[in-house]
Amino acid sequence: MYLLMNYLAKPDTPKTKLYTGRCLQEGFPYRKGKHAVSWEEYSKNRFPPFCAGPAYLLSSDLVYKLVELFDINTKPLPLEDVYIGTFDARNWGSKSSVTSMVPSPII
Repeated sequence: MYLLMNYLAKPDTPKTKLYTGRCLQEGFPYRKGKHAVSWEEYSKNRFPPFCAGPAYLLSSDLVYKLVELFDINTKPLPLEDVYIGTFDARNWGSKSSVTSMVPSPII
């Protein structure tokens, strides 16, 4: 938490298009078990880059964009952090960068 607060306090930290946290580049879906994602829910072998829960941060402009992009007719992935990452990859035109336990912005 302190790393995040220190990062946000820096004057050069982006105030828009900020999606940060513990970002993962090479996540893959588990097909069995508690956190299973079926082939119908997600048909690829790898997840797009995403910032893993339980804590990640979105700037307010990206939250508004998420609300605009959300489709009530499409069933979301059961893993909300990965689901947010799919919006990132498809619609925000940016990519997460992995920095272990250090906030990493994407622009």
